[in-house]
Amino acid sequence: LNMYFQSYSALALIKVNAAWFHVTERGGFSAIFGSMIQSGRFLVYALLSSALVVALPWQYRFFLPAVIVALMTILLFLVVKDAPTDAGLAEFDPEDATSGDTEKITFSYVARKVFTNPVAITIAVAEFCTGLVRQGFEQWFPRYMQEVQHLQLDNPIFKKNAFAGWTIDASNCDTSERVLIRDSTTTVHKNKKDCTINSGSWLSVFDQVSTTDPADLIVVQLVSPKEAWESGAWSWSQQRRDAFANDTSDQRTLNVMTRTLSTARGDRDPGNWLPPASSQVCRYLSEWLSVKARWGLSMDQTESNAISATLASNCPGLVVADWPIIS
Repeated sequence: LNMYFQSYSALALIKVNAAWFHVTERGGFSAIFGSMIQSGRFLVYALLSSALVVALPWQYRFFLPAVIVALMTILLFLVVKDAPTDAGLAEFDPEDATSGDTEKITFSYVARKVFTNPVAITIAVAEFCTGLVRQGFEQWFPRYMQEVQHLQLDNPIFKKNAFAGWTIDASNCDTSERVLIRDSTTTVHKNKKDCTINSGSWLSVFDQVSTTDPADLIVVQLVSPKEAWESGAWSWSQQRRDAFANDTSDQRTLNVMTRTLSTARGDRDPGNWLPPASSQVCRYLSEWLSVKARWGLSMDQTESNAISATLASNCPGLVVADWPIIS
């Protein structure tokens, strides 16, 4: 349905109904037709979220739009004429590229004009590619994440602003910049205007990589927002989730990592990932446990078993340092 309404905003170059509009009118009418893109989006979602459709099997979400488009096709065929003369009106010259063309407009005529015009072909290919990508993301990406990646739709990835972005303080530095300043072993050099960090000295502890270039690094929550969500943050207030995402009151919550390390870790817990620097495994588990305990986050059985086994074999007698109270 959305594509049906959007078809009215296509360029007059490839619309047979362009014969109804003078070349000087087409800009204004294109603006009007462009509004139908949004009306189509509204109507298709209104239809597919209606009580009737929700109560029907999911296949009807495909069948109903197809039926409506078929009915509209029949209606257009019976009512809409290709040119004013077909409707019994006087001859009309749109004064465009077709002016003076006496050949009768038939399907073969239109097909020949379209498929031999390089501009029309370019636009058609572009529309197909952008439509394929857009529809793929809008319609099928959530389904792919559910069925292939086993990621449920109540996951924070699908919830806008489930956790806040970095907050900015009075000195115009956001949380990630404050962490970079905090963790640099030398004085950082930054822009005074926007607090952009230009240089410093950092150690990405969990892969033991040193760098002076902040572009090599990323500031991340040790317990990722996805992991936190699945471990209990789904029930938190928005204020508490935002505080977790920007927590600098305990140095263990936010970490400076190399981008390579952060990508390799992803959202996995210690049951599925441990740092490559074996000398830092115990520290990683200690900090993981402290963050989870401090914020009241649970552990699943696989995670708990893996941590217990690693602590017993690699970290006997490990003591987790106390953590500050969440204000």
